[in-house]
Amino acid sequence: MDDTSSDDPSSANVAVSQTATATSVGGTFQDLETGHGARPSATQPARKQGLPHLDGLRGVAAFMVYMAHWMSYWYDCDNGFCYGFGYHDSNRLFSTLPFVRVFFTGGNPAVAIFFVLSGYVLSISPLRMMLNDEPFPKIRESLVSASIRRPLRLFIPPICMSLLMALALQLPFGLAPWLSWPEAQSNIMTELGTWLTETFIVLNPFVDSGPFGRWFRYDPPTWTIAVEFKGSIVVFFLIGVFSLARPKLRPYLLFGTGLLFAVIYEWALSMFVAGVLLALNDLASLDTAFLKRLTPTTRTVTFHALFFIGWYFLSQPTGMREIELALATPGWNLLTSLTPSNYLEYWRFYEIPGAALLVYGVLRISWLQQFLASRPLRYLGRVSFSFYLVHIPFLWTVGDRICRVLGRYKFAEEPQHWYDGVLAIPDVGPVGLTTGFVISQAIILPMNLALGEVGTKMLDQPSVVAGRWVVAKLRGGKS
Repeated sequence: MDDTSSDDPSSANVAVSQTATATSVGGTFQDLETGHGARPSATQPARKQGLPHLDGLRGVAAFMVYMAHWMSYWYDCDNGFCYGFGYHDSNRLFSTLPFVRVFFTGGNPAVAIFFVLSGYVLSISPLRMMLNDEPFPKIRESLVSASIRRPLRLFIPPICMSLLMALALQLPFGLAPWLSWPEAQSNIMTELGTWLTETFIVLNPFVDSGPFGRWFRYDPPTWTIAVEFKGSIVVFFLIGVFSLARPKLRPYLLFGTGLLFAVIYEWALSMFVAGVLLALNDLASLDTAFLKRLTPTTRTVTFHALFFIGWYFLSQPTGMREIELALATPGWNLLTSLTPSNYLEYWRFYEIPGAALLVYGVLRISWLQQFLASRPLRYLGRVSFSFYLVHIPFLWTVGDRICRVLGRYKFAEEPQHWYDGVLAIPDVGPVGLTTGFVISQAIILPMNLALGEVGTKMLDQPSVVAGRWVVAKLRGGKS
């Protein structure tokens, strides 16, 4: 996940001096100091202290990941939810409509939002120092400190979460989950050895542990954490190097670097750089020269248009590298055909501008900021990192059993149990909103959020404290 939370989807409160330690699913914006961006002007709406709306956006993104995985668990692709609206002129599901689909199967676009938010938050503090003409040694010290805190902030929560899952696979008396994958090892010591090996691999930024790489058997969504770490280091490095360049050249250097990453299929790094550009734009008001030429109404229309264009780009039908899925969907035929051939995950190409434009719109549209800054969404953003990490282990264990009680048996090869279907209910209605699915989520979602709260307090926030403690010790100061 990203640096926008206290880390989804996660979130510990981080002061502005600590913003570089937040992760794509962790670290809240609530603690950022006033003046996070440039002073409000005639072309830019006033920003609330701490940018709580970005906390809310991170929470929404974490929920998108959660929903995508539960949709895949509850429904089969034969129901049509995997396809785009109008796919081969037949699919007409509400949950597959453009814009709507991201709330049902939006795991991939959520990751893109996480990475852009991470680039934004990680860069705010050092960029402000750079724009204030702070001496390079001071900027370098800040970046080194952030680089030391970052892995602790990112790695401690998933290490602990995945360890709990490894131990759960060895529970006695039938308490262990029934999974065809990952299959439990023969004994707890072998399980722990496998967990240790797999954890070293999944946290290696040079190994692909994503959907098309080497899956992490104890918590597959953890693959984004290594990408977060890699992107963070690249952000710190670029800011350090470009701080030595002439101020007028910096935006062009960043844009060129982001474009280069996009061309060579380093799509995640391109998203991180897009976040840095958005942060530099806010701090230096780069868009003011253009926007001040527009009338207030035209500016408002422009901001909304860019936001919805980004949202549409994030609505592209995705699959298992089956580009025909998008080519055969009305509204995506031409755009998909223009995707560079080196984009095996073809949807990543449009997710780069999609996530960047959506986040830019959020930074400029006041009513949207008010909605995202609502207490429920800010809370979801605060717990998003742990919520993100815990939702698959919970699905495999307690969630699966709740669904079995309600009559949903996803894995036919599993043994039958006495409680299967005890409270079975008709699963009727539109896909994504069927009665069984909605009722199951009314039970499961609060439990996931409760575990996210526990993880935030016991793992997420302490990881931030641990990072500060290590930096203080290395400086020879008191913890």
